Amino acid sequence: MGEEIIVKRFYSYEEIAELDGFEPDKGVTEENYEGMAGHYHLSEELKCCRLRDSGSLCKKPHNYGFVVSLKDGSYSILGNTCALKRFSKDSKVFLVASRYETERRRQEALDSVRRIFYGKEARLAKLKEVERYVYDVYKYLRNIVNSLPSSCARQIENISRTGNSNIAVSVEHRDYYKDDDGRLKFESRQSRHTLGAVRSASLFNRNSFEEPLNQLRDSIARLEKFDAVDEGMTEVQASRFASRLMSVDQAVDIYNDFQMMMADFMGQDLCLISALCSDPVDRKKSCKVFLESMAKPHSNSDASSEVERINKEILEETGAHKVIYG
Repeated sequence: MGEEIIVKRFYSYEEIAELDGFEPDKGVTEENYEGMAGHYHLSEELKCCRLRDSGSLCKKPHNYGFVVSLKDGSYSILGNTCALKRFSKDSKVFLVASRYETERRRQEALDSVRRIFYGKEARLAKLKEVERYVYDVYKYLRNIVNSLPSSCARQIENISRTGNSNIAVSVEHRDYYKDDDGRLKFESRQSRHTLGAVRSASLFNRNSFEEPLNQLRDSIARLEKFDAVDEGMTEVQASRFASRLMSVDQAVDIYNDFQMMMADFMGQDLCLISALCSDPVDRKKSCKVFLESMAKPHSNSDASSEVERINKEILEETGAHKVIYG
């Protein structure tokens, strides 16, 4: 019962039928069973040939099962359910089928590891490319935050954590009237006005980068140490090893996600974010930083013009007397 298990897959019924001695309706019992010739996993269903106590064949259709050899040199079909559940636990049929299944799953898990090994260099190259891109995006955004006045930097990081990305200001309206003496007076009232929202604000949250960068770097380190396939790995060991390595598709998804967020972030009027600052000097400094990040002219005069533009647009849109920032 300790003979070596060799996993062989049959990819079609025709391939099975070509076996010398194959009999499609040959009954399989504990007494006439000899060994395992392989397994099939097909879209079409094959009928199980387990011989019941009544003398009839099981005939239950299976997509997955075993091709078995019999003592008279012939071959037949045995469904996986019958092989693993309908024979006694101490029978050769059950014991060999169980060992075969264990080895089949182990080999399939090892195949995943082998594919990783053979495609190691291409995978490493892609993971390193994505890691560099994500880290460059991280450095670019941290440079923006570190260049901003602390009041604006705090506001942006708070937005990135809370998810409340609205840029809002207060506007003061004046309602004019004449008093009893005919003198012109006014009453002030304030309301909140939303300029817009900081799109893709999560880019300013360090946690948005921590997990993908850690996963990329861990996979890169494991691949760089992956010098050979350990053919003695168990199914669990092989599956665990493969699951810990990021695939090219996963890396590409990360790249695409960050690229889309960056395009969204850079496609907005970043100078509007300066409206989060109550101090006019900080608003001007923030505009200067954002203009530079967009590769636009960013002199003090340019920044002042942006601050004035935003203020004018708010007043025109709301009809307010003045804007109160922060």
